[in-house]
Amino acid sequence: MWRTNVIFILLLVISFIFYTEQTQQRSSRSHSIHKRSCNVRGEECFKDIECCTGECVCSKNACKCGNRPKVKVSKLMQPQSMAQRLICRYR
Repeated sequence: MWRTNVIFILLLVISFIFYTEQTQQRSSRSHSIHKRSCNVRGEECFKDIECCTGECVCSKNACKCGNRPKVKVSKLMQPQSMAQRLICRYR
């Protein structure tokens, strides 16, 4: 009798662990879809729906911008045009 109880409790614990891992994977997957970073200026938007551009778009009260370590920009990378910034902002 006690063996069946131990097995039942063990199965419950294992199923709980699998359930929490799947939930974490789903939430991290959906979070990374909208996340964009400003590597050129070393800024990162903390609000998922915003997109960073030449100036950090999320400078309003709705979200904050943080500084990241500066990234060396290669000569091939050029600054974004105004059209690219607007497209990025309203995606």
